[in-house]
Amino acid sequence: MYLWACPHCEFTVWTPSNEVVYGEIKSHCIHHFRDAFSRTFFKTSWTCTKCGAGDTRVEENDAVASFQDHMLNHLSDRIGTSTNMQADIGGSADVLFLTPEDRRGIHLIRKAFVCQGDVVVTVTRDVKNWLKLLSQRTEERPKQVILISPSMDLPEQIASTRITPIPLEENCSIGAIGKTLTKSLTNLAGDDQQITVEFDMLSRVIDACDTNDAFRFLHLVDGLTSKVGANAIFPFDPAWVPHPTLNVFANLFDIVLLGERDRLRRYVLRKYEFRDEEAPDRTSARITVPVQRMVQTGADRNSNR
Repeated sequence: MYLWACPHCEFTVWTPSNEVVYGEIKSHCIHHFRDAFSRTFFKTSWTCTKCGAGDTRVEENDAVASFQDHMLNHLSDRIGTSTNMQADIGGSADVLFLTPEDRRGIHLIRKAFVCQGDVVVTVTRDVKNWLKLLSQRTEERPKQVILISPSMDLPEQIASTRITPIPLEENCSIGAIGKTLTKSLTNLAGDDQQITVEFDMLSRVIDACDTNDAFRFLHLVDGLTSKVGANAIFPFDPAWVPHPTLNVFANLFDIVLLGERDRLRRYVLRKYEFRDEEAPDRTSARITVPVQRMVQTGADRNSNR
């Protein structure tokens, strides 16, 4: 994986394609150098604030492209390689992974991030793609994958000793899902191995709960994963909630990633959307919610997951 981190903000991109990383650098650098441009009625000019070079073009788009090509020369020396996104992001991180309804990027994030741990615990209905991914991996990691999924999605037999299926009822409360996740992680605690949690039912929890209960659930999961030193990733379709609500949810996470089939990008919130400096209290209590709303784990309005 190619890795590029912007020297001016927290934006980072991971991609297996060098052409993609060049394109991301060109696209992103414009946001930091708008003052480099000057315009008259007939032309657009730019002057590089780093080296003083410049160019003038009649068409504004040509001037922008010329500037992007120039800045690529300055910024491309920051391109590196990544073999483990978890190491890049840091330990015990909660990651909100924004991926559209077609799930673009989910395969890439699982390969580059989720499967870098020794043990994966996933709460998901996407069992078919998980089994396909694991059958294609020749690397030793992950050593164990715990699939927590509705029973109708789990094959009767799984031909792998490193996969442990744990069935859920077709419709169960968020408390029941939380208890199952709690038990699985508690059994792994103290084994001195890197654990990665994928919670792939966030949209269903939000559908089943009001905002306050969804927040409380996420805080409890955060406390649970922190207790065992796990990284946690929450795939989520951003179209599922209004944009203001999405911004509020994003502030609950350490990092927000945008996923596409050939790239993973860090989403940088605007300054007024940054989280408070005082992090909310974490708790390692068992996950229970007073109002046990039922989570529809079967087929829903937009997805067969």
